[in-house]
Amino acid sequence: MSWFKVDDSFYDHPKVENLPMAARGLWLTCGVWCAKHLTDGVISAKRVRALGGTPAQIKALIKNGLWVESKDDSGAKCYAFHDWFDMQPSREQIYEKREIERQKKRKQRTNQTDEIATTSRFAKMSPGDTGGDNPRDNPGDSLGLSLAPDPTRPDPIRSADADPKNSQKGTAGFDDFWAVVPRKVGKQAARRAWEKAVKLESPQVIVQKMREYRDDPNRVKSTQNTHLPG
Repeated sequence: MSWFKVDDSFYDHPKVENLPMAARGLWLTCGVWCAKHLTDGVISAKRVRALGGTPAQIKALIKNGLWVESKDDSGAKCYAFHDWFDMQPSREQIYEKREIERQKKRKQRTNQTDEIATTSRFAKMSPGDTGGDNPRDNPGDSLGLSLAPDPTRPDPIRSADADPKNSQKGTAGFDDFWAVVPRKVGKQAARRAWEKAVKLESPQVIVQKMREYRDDPNRVKSTQNTHLPG
């Protein structure tokens, strides 16, 4: 959406104070149309008539220096707002701003999607996972962890609260975990997955599972088979 900017002193500007109210309305209406269609303040005489402009109103705007009569590339009569770029952004500036906003939103959506996918994969992995670390793996793939509580163990959350050694939260202990990750890709995504994992399991257990997974010969075999023909 584009905006047509009007200064708050417009009403008593020397070019406007003696301008008939109908001409002021035409100026504003045409300005909004130019802003919407990104014409850089140029509007055809045909369009002005379609918007309700009369010859008297047009003449008043030109006489008071608010419009300049001109011709477009086809030779048709048109009108240009005087000093349009003093108050309004150019078409190129608006396109550039829109592209920046699109890139920003695209990056936000990508980061959110990656985080959800990584967390989901992280939570579904089991200690016996043999997924290979091929180049197409995403951060969090083949981490060899299960975030589902084990009924044979005490509640990991309560255990962490009871034992100061297991009270690491957030990113505490992540460096130990990252040190044993087999393929170090997507560190930030892995860190976010780690922060969620330590809420369901103690950091020491997670690191130990990762170490066992890293040293699992079946994982190495699966990795090699990933690259075999056929």
